[in-house]
Amino acid sequence: MSGAHMNPGVSLAMFLNGRMNFKGFMVYVGAQLVGAVAGSIILRYFLIPSGKDATNLGATVLAEGLTVSGGFMIKFILTFLFVFVI
Repeated sequence: MSGAHMNPGVSLAMFLNGRMNFKGFMVYVGAQLVGAVAGSIILRYFLIPSGKDATNLGATVLAEGLTVSGGFMIKFILTFLFVFVI
């Protein structure tokens, strides 16, 4: 029923493609953000007692030597390909 929208980029593509109305788009993105925060809280719950570093809480970070603009372009291209395949 949900269409497996795990990524706001997919939801945005479905909205722009006319497969989803604005209200549905906002609900999906809201649920995706709530899920991301819940996942971070759960990850923190398990990492802190184990003594592991919980600084980034599973967030992806730029590779050493990669600029912000380079990282943005890589993310943009890969997300485009991902949505194109869907």
